[in-house]
Amino acid sequence: MFLGEMLSNYKQQRRFILAQIVITLVAVLIGYRIAFFFTHIIEQGLVMNLMLGGIGFILLCVFHFLLLYLFYRVAAPQKTIGLQLRFGMVRALMPANQFHKWVYILLTIAPLFIILILWGIVFSYFPYSSLILIMSSFIGYSAVDFCLVLSSMSSQVKYVEEIPGGLRFYSSARHFMRKL
Repeated sequence: MFLGEMLSNYKQQRRFILAQIVITLVAVLIGYRIAFFFTHIIEQGLVMNLMLGGIGFILLCVFHFLLLYLFYRVAAPQKTIGLQLRFGMVRALMPANQFHKWVYILLTIAPLFIILILWGIVFSYFPYSSLILIMSSFIGYSAVDFCLVLSSMSSQVKYVEEIPGGLRFYSSARHFMRKL
């Protein structure tokens, strides 16, 4: 058993939030570049972009948490699902429940891909600039999920347990069963 705590240290969390801001800005640039290549973007004013971007980002996060709730309910119907607010960051987790590595990866990544596909369909019909800002903000926000998934991709990891500070990894079924 080994521990992957990336959300427990305040200084480390601040650095991660700065990295999320950089990822968001890069996603805005790449999103505009790709959108200009495929379609004509309907530009909106700065205030309208920020207002719709903020509201859309909040709605997209709520939809993301609802998808996670649905997937967690399918994977472990008897367990409780919680929201964790730590250092200004909200994360959905299911404490005291261990998943096989690939089940955890699927549970974490599937809502992101569903949202990305739905956003692509909506953007193809309504190419507003605020939609690029909404999705770029969501990509920056989802960097936590991508880091947690990448940390569990090691060949030594067999089982994953979510804890408030990050993840707990189990390298064999023997360690996994001892924890239960």
